[in-house]
Amino acid sequence: MSEVKEVKLRPVVRTSGWIFIIWGIVVVVKGILDAFFLEPESEFITIKEWIRYAGFEIIYGFACIIFGLVILEFSKRVKEKIKKKIEKSFEL
Repeated sequence: MSEVKEVKLRPVVRTSGWIFIIWGIVVVVKGILDAFFLEPESEFITIKEWIRYAGFEIIYGFACIIFGLVILEFSKRVKEKIKKKIEKSFEL
């Protein structure tokens, strides 16, 4: 005997989009702070390398934000709920 269960799908997709957006904002802020306000954390890293790394952080953060926005746009096309067939496990 199998049972049918409704599973919410759209909230899961939207949540993952918001996680990417929030993470991207955090990384962009950290990159801007590293580029303009903070100094290198180690003595052997030059300012040029430090700013290059901060630029990487900023680009990575913007990529996460854009990816999160794409996921949110995609979530509009996803069904709200799906029906999933659940098989009962074998019992002795």
